[in-house]
Amino acid sequence: MRKLLNSTLPLAVLCGLSSLSVAANDTQDNKAELERLTREVTPLRKAASAVEGNIARGMKYTLNPSSKTNGHTNGGDMTDLTDGKTPDSASGFWFCKGGVFWSRAKYIEMTFDLTKPQSVDRLKLFTGSGRAGVELPNKIDICGSLDGKKFYQIADLVAISKVLPPIPRAGYHPFVYEGKFSPVTARYIRLRLCPTGEYFGLTEVEIFKSSASGKALTSLKPVVSQAAFIDLAKKASITVAAKHHMFKLMKEMPAKSHKKLEQIIRTWEFTGNPRKFKGIYPYSDMQVKFFAENAALLRASGTTEIDFAITDFYQNISPIEIPYTKAKVIKQVLQNGEKRGAAVTFINPGRKSVPVSAKLKGFKGELFNTAFVDSEFYHVTSTALFPHKQFNAIPGLTYQIAMTFAPEGLKPGKHKGSLEITCGSNVKEIPIELEILPGQFPKRPKLNTSGWEYLDLMSPTAKTCWQGTPAELFDSFRKMRNASLCFGTVGMSIREKALQAGAMKTDAQGNLLEIPDLKHFEDWVSQNPDAGYYGLVMLGLPRKGSTFGTSKLKPGTPEFNKAVTAWAKVWNARILKLGLKGKVFMQFFDEPDDEAQYKNIQMWHTAFRKGAPDIPVAITPCWSYKPEWNKFFTNNEILIPEVELLQITDEASKKRVAAFRELQKKGHVFHVYTCSFGPYLGEPGAFRNQAWLGFIWNAVSSNFWCATNMNEEFSFNRYTSNGQYFSPFFISGGKIISSKHDTALRDGIQDYEYLVRCRELIKKAEAKGANVKSIKNRFNALVKEIAAPRAKFQGVGTNMAVKAEAARLKVIDMIRKLEKM
Repeated sequence: MRKLLNSTLPLAVLCGLSSLSVAANDTQDNKAELERLTREVTPLRKAASAVEGNIARGMKYTLNPSSKTNGHTNGGDMTDLTDGKTPDSASGFWFCKGGVFWSRAKYIEMTFDLTKPQSVDRLKLFTGSGRAGVELPNKIDICGSLDGKKFYQIADLVAISKVLPPIPRAGYHPFVYEGKFSPVTARYIRLRLCPTGEYFGLTEVEIFKSSASGKALTSLKPVVSQAAFIDLAKKASITVAAKHHMFKLMKEMPAKSHKKLEQIIRTWEFTGNPRKFKGIYPYSDMQVKFFAENAALLRASGTTEIDFAITDFYQNISPIEIPYTKAKVIKQVLQNGEKRGAAVTFINPGRKSVPVSAKLKGFKGELFNTAFVDSEFYHVTSTALFPHKQFNAIPGLTYQIAMTFAPEGLKPGKHKGSLEITCGSNVKEIPIELEILPGQFPKRPKLNTSGWEYLDLMSPTAKTCWQGTPAELFDSFRKMRNASLCFGTVGMSIREKALQAGAMKTDAQGNLLEIPDLKHFEDWVSQNPDAGYYGLVMLGLPRKGSTFGTSKLKPGTPEFNKAVTAWAKVWNARILKLGLKGKVFMQFFDEPDDEAQYKNIQMWHTAFRKGAPDIPVAITPCWSYKPEWNKFFTNNEILIPEVELLQITDEASKKRVAAFRELQKKGHVFHVYTCSFGPYLGEPGAFRNQAWLGFIWNAVSSNFWCATNMNEEFSFNRYTSNGQYFSPFFISGGKIISSKHDTALRDGIQDYEYLVRCRELIKKAEAKGANVKSIKNRFNALVKEIAAPRAKFQGVGTNMAVKAEAARLKVIDMIRKLEKM
């Protein structure tokens, strides 16, 4: 079969996306894009004065919804957009005072009052994007009105922008939309947009007076409704993102095919219902035609029959190629009671779709249809795992059937079976060989894992939780989660009044005036009977200026200490009554980031621990953590640092790691924690390999944010979402779909058992006086390599999860040698 071929596209592709550099890799693409933006945007960044025709300077405006800036503001949101200032910084313009920002807004409109009807023909909007969830919209309507009530459509600022918008997620850069349109007379100018990132902000809007008389607004079309505009904006986002993905995929095709492929992509626009869109390949007629061209290329190169390649379960695959393999037999090594995976990949080079079905013979396990879904970073991710059923393989698109083996009661040694695949009238039998290791995998592994679930944080309608998971899925979610993982559960908060610090009735002397019944907590525990632990969170408690009780008792005061200690005693008594000692922790604040906040936390912890000696308190240090803040850890806290804090990358990180080691020596228990990965954000290795880092730190748990999703629109659709998706599950259409990130969590927990076993055997051999220095050095080096910093999508081929599997097999060989000593 032909190999992947690199090729080059024009810098500007005629699809409205343009400036799609297709250099050898993403780094080069992004570098070229940032250079273009610097060259083209810099001349536009100077603010214009009223003398230069900007009639918006100093004018009043309204915002709908109001901005939510999380402190990145000077308090002048109702003047910042017309004050003539366009601040920026290397960290991002959202860190500058003087801007207006929104968080998770689905729709935004800004209406500017020019005080009287005037002829206008140009508009500028100062913004930026490319980092931290800040991205640019794909449609910005410019609307006009004479009375502020009836508006007419003037132009789409994105379509008429002098500078083409940047490639999504190319890296941070300030951006200026400047668009010129036919003169029109209006008093009110309204901008309407739908953010495509979690955050959106701008620093200035300029509206320019025209020297020509403007035509009447009534000659233009009235604006569509808000709901209709949102649909149009979503359609634009789907069109833009889909084309971007497909032009990127075209780089893998021979250059001679580009002209035809460009035509297929360029002329396509999404016209369906954006609310029902799912970005699962193939999701459009454009893709079907695109992959049909790939099939034609395969036939021209001599590939006419379907062939199967045996691949690692986690191998990154391209939608248009089969990875090469010399393997003729699917192999896996595991214990009874353990679950491990494998996969076969194939492509249909024919002219017609072919029905495909498969079944395992001789082994207990599950089969899945792996689905391609586009990621946030414009790499295709083959991670969604749909329970296998017959499907039609269209021409030219790569498919994968994944399987997990779950042996029970098999004797140690090698066992043979097969995977039977039926393609149309052809049947293919692929041999399987499982090597069963001695022993039984434990039902309760040593390493816990957890995801912040928030299933108790019900919305006002009580139909979904705070993160959008439908209420009817709660039980299914818990069963699925606990079936495959040894899961802790974190997130009990809002529904339990006893976890709302401000709701506790107190008097000025620090007396607790009511005893909470903890009903919701007990219900929550009963709903999660197999959880490894239960995390209680005082969600929403401010890290600065926090108080306790209705009398607002200040931390550090005798009254505060008295009340918090009394409240803690209630919790401690209930924990002991329920037999949960050692399985519950309390967290007051999330990710503190300065010394004052750590000092505040210490005061809360001290008062709480005095009343609840059987409930440890937890803290999640984040990127700003400094070694000198160790002095505030005086209550034997559980520490749950972000994984980046536990990696040595420079001199500063060495000091930080040394400080954490000192805390560990003093008895602080460690968990490891990540909050920046999910099916659209990184490879499964981020979930699997974190367990190896946890091993280095003797962690009791590998934690993730989060288990549920943040919005029901996210799953299988990154194109119209304006938030980040960190769940390892796909939650969509009333169903919970597993992913390779979910299975990677499981595999990481299982890997941990092998690591612990190998370490124990090394110590045992050393105690006998055996020379195992070589094995010990190789083992430590291997663990360090797999526990390395997380990886984003790296394209086709081996990734960190694949490397972890190869490393596990090496560890098994070490165990075999050590067991013979």
